[in-house]
Amino acid sequence: MAIVSVLYHPGERLPEPGLPLPPDLTAMELPLPHGDVWQRLGVLYPAVADEVARAVDRGEVPTVVSGDCIVSLAVLAGLQRLGTEVPIVWFDAQGDVQTLETTESGYVGGMPVRIAVGYRPELIADRLGLRPLPESRALLVDIPMSTTAKPDHECWLTCWRRATRRASRSAGTATISSGATNDARPSPVILETDRRTSRSRKCHTAMP
Repeated sequence: MAIVSVLYHPGERLPEPGLPLPPDLTAMELPLPHGDVWQRLGVLYPAVADEVARAVDRGEVPTVVSGDCIVSLAVLAGLQRLGTEVPIVWFDAQGDVQTLETTESGYVGGMPVRIAVGYRPELIADRLGLRPLPESRALLVDIPMSTTAKPDHECWLTCWRRATRRASRSAGTATISSGATNDARPSPVILETDRRTSRSRKCHTAMP
């Protein structure tokens, strides 16, 4: 496993988290511009995507430890650079499907799932070379409806929650099929998890 530490939130450096991380991890440290958050992420995230792609190319499973959810876009872009169409399983207390038009706080960390499926690619996806993820390849796991304030989000999340329940009814887990045949190599999956401490710490793992 390759551990990549991206201690930014979002685009602003965080203090060391005090987590028991291995000493041989790769720590992303870049001088970022003084522009808006999208300009900063446009410098940081291509480097993260490159590191993810290199780890997978070496045959390792990359785990990105960060201070926000939106870095998952860099993980997704890094895997796509290797020609892999990767689904996402999203374990979080929020759905992260907000947009600039619907967010009340303006917090970009609440938008990564929406951006991943094609919203406003000029914000960050185009800079990453990120291709839109089909909505059928994104699974939100038991997201509270209270995390969305707009009716269209409620409808969108309801559909995904129903899909989750159908997939997990018998076994208690949700499974995403890569669409591969028995002769094909299975696709990896991006697993996003939210570990709550005094400040949020996120883990994004590309699982084979």
